Amino acid sequence: MNGTAPLSPRTNRNLVFDYDINSALKRHFLRRQLGPQHQVPFLKKAQPSDTIFSMVHVLILGTQHPYQVGTAGDEAAEQFEQVISEAITRLGLRGIAEEMNQEWLEHLFKVDASIGERVANSLGLSHKNCEPNDATKREIGIKSRLDARLEVFWASEIKKCFESFPILFVCGSLHAKSMVVRLEKVGLATEILWRDWPRRN
Repeated sequence: MNGTAPLSPRTNRNLVFDYDINSALKRHFLRRQLGPQHQVPFLKKAQPSDTIFSMVHVLILGTQHPYQVGTAGDEAAEQFEQVISEAITRLGLRGIAEEMNQEWLEHLFKVDASIGERVANSLGLSHKNCEPNDATKREIGIKSRLDARLEVFWASEIKKCFESFPILFVCGSLHAKSMVVRLEKVGLATEILWRDWPRRN
């Protein structure tokens, strides 16, 4: 298997360690390999090959915010936690960044921490909420979720706050594809691990 053809239901979806990370198809590689069939669990067995991940700094996990913070139900929260935990173990992730801030957690979602933050803390990994607070948004002039400066801010925070890579970036699914561009503009090679968990990519 060379990583270029669609995978059949009976295909072994273990990572293909000789895949060319510089290929034009690299954007789709991880999503084909780690598809919805592997939600719980979706990563197993061997550690990733340096030939695949040596050039990747950020893996994006797109989802909806209720899944991100654990308010979509106990079962969904457990599954999302397992997806993150197994990605860390299998892919050797060094930290987690998120489209989130403390104001949202406390006042909008009524929780103390996101699932990603809890997992990072339990494993002793770096964690950063990249969403600017209201005061910072006013200072920058951000008035809409569609303002491109918002994603630019997230990318800048990731670049500034993490020293070790690769990391996971958890964000709303609408931002998954565009954040690849934002992150690569600041020099961080990026792949989409999942565009809109738990939906099919």
